[in-house]
Amino acid sequence: MIESGSSVLLVTGERSWEAVSKIRLYSGFFDKYYPTRVSIGTVVPELDNLIEIVKRFRDDKPDAIVAIGGGKIIDSAKVIAGLISCKSGDPVSNISKGVVGDYVPKIVAMPTTAGSGSEATSFAVVYHKGKKMSYNNEKLVPEEVIFSVDAVKMQPRNVLVSSALDATCQAIESIWAISATESSKKMAFESLRTIWRHMKGGLSEDCEAEDLIRAANLSGRAINISKTTGPHALSYGLTMVLDVPHGIAVSLLMSGFLKRHQDLPVMEEICKVIGFPASEAWIEMLQSVKPSLEIVTEEINHDTVEELVSWVNEERMSNNPIPIRKQEICDSFFNIIETVDLIRGSRAIEE
Repeated sequence: MIESGSSVLLVTGERSWEAVSKIRLYSGFFDKYYPTRVSIGTVVPELDNLIEIVKRFRDDKPDAIVAIGGGKIIDSAKVIAGLISCKSGDPVSNISKGVVGDYVPKIVAMPTTAGSGSEATSFAVVYHKGKKMSYNNEKLVPEEVIFSVDAVKMQPRNVLVSSALDATCQAIESIWAISATESSKKMAFESLRTIWRHMKGGLSEDCEAEDLIRAANLSGRAINISKTTGPHALSYGLTMVLDVPHGIAVSLLMSGFLKRHQDLPVMEEICKVIGFPASEAWIEMLQSVKPSLEIVTEEINHDTVEELVSWVNEERMSNNPIPIRKQEICDSFFNIIETVDLIRGSRAIEE
């Protein structure tokens, strides 16, 4: 853990901290180290906001930066740690090139959600002028990770579902990624097998939080090697333009990619876990999990789709096992309408 007497910068969510701070693990940490706390109030990690935090602490660098929160908070802490260590250079350039200084404060991650796996990766997502950037350096992997089952159990239902969907998508994408290795595939399959029975069962109230934490961490470790692919590449615009939570955004795109990839050799192994045909098994899972769908499908029109296409992450798309043309990308966004209708339709029947 952190040495006694160390200066600690604590990074938390703006609203979530009030709830999780009551958990003994976190309150005890706060009482022991008396950290200086900064909160992240933006929907995604915004570079301009993080630069202001870096400026406040650059002259008096903390010995450790601790993140208590979900993927957004952990990514923010990584960016702050990396930029605070840089003695020179433009922040945008340093992020693009993955530059950090000689001394990076110790990064400690305390995930409160089970989804992103950011506690296991060397990269952090950050947005600048409306565009997604990835800050990648091995020194950004948290040196210590402390999980809390209590924190995961107390998450609102919509957060739990979105996080679990993200972890599930990451596992599948890591399996078929161009950059996948035998090691990453092994972790990804283990993640998928661990989490799928809970997803198929609708993430019931008695689902084991330990399994969700383990699956999310494994998927994070897997994508740290393989990186993500098409579904993630297309998902960012849905979050930034249509305000769809990240995990749900990726999940709405996944069924189309499962169908598109159905002839890949690796799909046989994926189907052994989730069922065949995979695209239909995915829809059935979504109908069981019942993600919160506040998306207004009428907003998905030609103008909106063109904007969503402009958000597609080319780096992640280049890691997709099958090249995707622009028209297919547009079709993926329009197909969300049908996916949402299928989920909403099953819910209406039950009600």
